[in-house]
Amino acid sequence: MIRLLHHYLQPESVVGVELNPIHLQVARDFFEAEQPGVTLVEGDARAWVESYRGEPFDMVIDDLFGDTDGEAERAITASGVWMGSLARLLTPEGALVINFGSREELRGSGYFTNQRVTRRFNAVHELTLPLFENAIGVFLGEALQPSELHTSLQELSGVGALYVDGRPKYRLRRIE
Repeated sequence: MIRLLHHYLQPESVVGVELNPIHLQVARDFFEAEQPGVTLVEGDARAWVESYRGEPFDMVIDDLFGDTDGEAERAITASGVWMGSLARLLTPEGALVINFGSREELRGSGYFTNQRVTRRFNAVHELTLPLFENAIGVFLGEALQPSELHTSLQELSGVGALYVDGRPKYRLRRIE
């Protein structure tokens, strides 16, 4: 993810938190994760989020998965408490991006069950790809229409693989 963020968004800084030291070593050795402005933290994401007291972030990405009997599942349920903790890390106009195992999991998340989390975000979008079950929730501090997000994606260099004949392969829906 860090390499992709650098390629598409060129952020000034990135913090990656990973529990498994082997995953961190693989990121360093094979995915060029150690770059200027990148901080890799070995630790539990929940504890790190709760203890963080630094500058707010423009974007927080939650892609926390583990497995049970070989099936992928979220490592931390996206409850109202967890989403509120992640939202606390953001600038007022910041974006929270969460990978969910399914559309149903997204629809059952803390955004829909916790009014404080609901009020925190001015726009919420669901991003899906036809060959995958998972759904990406994009929770925005500033209101954007799907057409504005499509335009932003098209302007990123190198995302041509997301398009066929100028049309997106993905589906983007605004959630009301």
